Amino acid sequence: MKMKLLLLLIVLFLVDFLFSQVQISGKVYDFSTGEPLAGVNIFLPDRGTGTSTGIDGHFKIKVSPGNVRIKFSYIGYKTLDTLLSVNKDIILEIRLKPEVVELGEVQVTASAVRDNTSILGFIAEKQISTNIFDGLSYKQIKMTIATTSADLMSKVVGVSVKQNKFVNVRGIDERYNVVTLNGSILPGTEPDKRSFAFDLIPAGLVQSVKIVKTFTPDLPGSSSGGFIDIMTLSFPESTLNEFSFSLNGIPGITFNSFSVYGMDKLSFFGVLNGKIGLPSNFPSDISKIPVEQRSLFAKEIPNLLNKNSLYHLPDLRMSFLRIGKLFKSHLSYSMAVIYRRTSLKQELELYEYEGDWSKRFEYQGNKYEREAQFGGLIELQAKFSNHTIGLRGISTVMFEDMFSHLRGFQYTDQGTEQIHLMTGVESRNLNFAQVYGEHSFGDVSLNWKASTSTVRNNQPDSRRLVYGRDIGDTESKFVVVLGPQANLKNGGILFSDLRDEVKEIRSQVKFPIWRFKFTSGFDLWQTKRNFEFRLIGVVVNLNGWTDYRMYYLPPDSIFIADNFRRNGFSLDEYKNGTNRYKATDRNIAYYLSFELPFRFKAQSISFVSGVRVERVNQKIYTRDFADLSDVIIEKNYIDFLPSVLVKYSPSHFVNLKLSYSQTINKPELREIAPFLYFDFYTQTSVRGDSSLRRAVSFNYDLRFEIFSKGDDMLSVGVFNKHIKSPIEKVVVSGSALGSERTFKNAKYASVYGTEIEFIKNVKFLKFIGNFSVIKSSVDVEGTEWTIERRGRSLQGQAPYMANLYVAYEKSDSRFNFGVLFSLIGPRVYDVSTQYQDDIIEIARYQIDLRMGLKLTKSLSINLIGKNLTTTPIVLKQGNYIYRKISTNASVSLDFTVKL
Repeated sequence: MKMKLLLLLIVLFLVDFLFSQVQISGKVYDFSTGEPLAGVNIFLPDRGTGTSTGIDGHFKIKVSPGNVRIKFSYIGYKTLDTLLSVNKDIILEIRLKPEVVELGEVQVTASAVRDNTSILGFIAEKQISTNIFDGLSYKQIKMTIATTSADLMSKVVGVSVKQNKFVNVRGIDERYNVVTLNGSILPGTEPDKRSFAFDLIPAGLVQSVKIVKTFTPDLPGSSSGGFIDIMTLSFPESTLNEFSFSLNGIPGITFNSFSVYGMDKLSFFGVLNGKIGLPSNFPSDISKIPVEQRSLFAKEIPNLLNKNSLYHLPDLRMSFLRIGKLFKSHLSYSMAVIYRRTSLKQELELYEYEGDWSKRFEYQGNKYEREAQFGGLIELQAKFSNHTIGLRGISTVMFEDMFSHLRGFQYTDQGTEQIHLMTGVESRNLNFAQVYGEHSFGDVSLNWKASTSTVRNNQPDSRRLVYGRDIGDTESKFVVVLGPQANLKNGGILFSDLRDEVKEIRSQVKFPIWRFKFTSGFDLWQTKRNFEFRLIGVVVNLNGWTDYRMYYLPPDSIFIADNFRRNGFSLDEYKNGTNRYKATDRNIAYYLSFELPFRFKAQSISFVSGVRVERVNQKIYTRDFADLSDVIIEKNYIDFLPSVLVKYSPSHFVNLKLSYSQTINKPELREIAPFLYFDFYTQTSVRGDSSLRRAVSFNYDLRFEIFSKGDDMLSVGVFNKHIKSPIEKVVVSGSALGSERTFKNAKYASVYGTEIEFIKNVKFLKFIGNFSVIKSSVDVEGTEWTIERRGRSLQGQAPYMANLYVAYEKSDSRFNFGVLFSLIGPRVYDVSTQYQDDIIEIARYQIDLRMGLKLTKSLSINLIGKNLTTTPIVLKQGNYIYRKISTNASVSLDFTVKL
């Protein structure tokens, strides 16, 4: 018994000796200014580990007792290499000296990276992290000359952007992503699909973009494609006033005049006014009003289709950023305001085909569009000792008005030559509020967030008119196509209103037990969606004889009050019970993970594993198509989602990461709602499918990373995803409204590829590039409406993507220069379920250019050229053109003043 007790004491002594650690902590300052430095690289060469300083210059690291060699390195500063004898916890105060004499330039550089979002700080985070992620630092965002967050996303390795709004990660459709703002989940922005429109967040409000590509238990389980986190501006250690102003011109458009319908001259601050939309006393269902009384309401509807001469002024962008401190630096604040006004003109070609490749229709025309966007944010952050509490408020709003004119031939239904006119107004806005806290209690840290965010997508007034005449009858006049009932394709007023709201509470605790580092957390979020759609149709009044001369009226004379009478026009409403629905999506999750590090001299291995338990409840409340009875659709899921990651570092400058995880992709509320939506530009309808099942993804990653003492780096990774029951938007041919889209589960899909990213400095030139090669394969079971297919590409997946940015920047030069080349390969735009080929967007490339000149210490000027190649967007089905959309080059002059 005594021998057993003695052995137990010896074992406990050895365990305590082997696993006992002490802490080295402290702050790193600028030697000259005394200000904290963020993103300083701290490396222990003999231990093969390291860390970096936080936003306040603070750091801490655990080591075994004994002699410790420690190096502090930071770009633009002299490296400090020292040896410490550590037997207990110690606190250091480190002051780094600049390498250059020009202290003014060093101060400017330091203020730009105060939040560890410099290129070096971002790389240091990748170097230390066990996770696999990519993104853009604040410095890289400045280089991209982007105006929206969508522009930023296209510069990240393995990421492509569709329609200048929607993001695909690793060739997987946007529906597979989770999008967060400062770590809190954002609502959906679109009434007809599961996605977030990134053009809603101005690039000028963004501090960094991070796309996590490997699932870990602290992330939402729907992160099958990528976990996209946008961090807004936050510089708690800085003081700055900055104002920028730019004018932008589009060759062939700016300073030219165009005749269009429905677009008033754009006011300085937007396009919405009190004349737009249905009158406040308009009935909730005009079809229930007696026919003889409908004209009274019709006379109150303003005539939006007025013909105007539109004069394109230069696009305008203004921004202001203010950063400061209060109460002896315990309270910091950041404020930013952005205004942007843009306009464009696009040439359109639209075609669609029957099964024998004869044309169903063909149209050509133009689209004119203008946008006015506002964005603002404010952040307050209080720091006391080891505790930080903050408040963020962000609001963006975008006003859009557009006019489209298409002319061509509809070959079905005996064939007609047609003119399609559409004009409309849309407002989209995002309101986001978040409170957060970060607390440290020795070795235990607690982080929490509570947020509410709302997206409103309101289309208060869109008008459509169709004119037609017999094919070949060029002597006849075009007549307006109206019938006795409202329908989705012909004349009328469209109104839709989407409100999507997410409320979330998230907490996380990190704590050590011996060598284990545990992370435990709780997430609770709920989405509420309200959607309403109305189509008010201009129809023939059947209560009396019709004055057929009215069919020849021009578009600006249709909606005038005198036309709505007994022998003229009337109003009707498209009746469909699914036109409005309410929905909820409740999610609750718990997770636990741990990290176990091992060290062998200069080598280190970290083993990270955990599991997330996620419970989902989705409910949709709507009516049946005939609007006779209630329809309730409910889906419930419980998932256990494991994750395993191993990181091996043979030295501090080399990482090898291996990861496996399991994620889900549940149907979005819109996709299981039976609502039918008609798209004017594709001349197709989109319908939900309540039978959709959630997809399950099995994810494998391997990445090799090499770093340098500066910000040079090379990353090479391979990945493989196996997706069971993937969800896609597909083409269903032969419907009464022409080709129809809906959402379907395929049987199986796999996606695999290689990603390469590098940063290389050669004297005064910086090369930043990435290249991706991706291949996917989808198997589809055959049904009554779907042919069996094996091996086709996944929707939205491009086989290759590349970005290369070359910049000239020298600290003692007033001139800087940058050129960006982007390339994306052909990808599946829409999936066919019957005998037609898939619709493919062909490969395209783009070149952007920036030239900057620093006129004074406070004033700089930039000449920027975007999309100088003007490569059109071309969609093909088989060997035939399906859509062709022109793009615009632009040239802008940007002035920035630092006060």
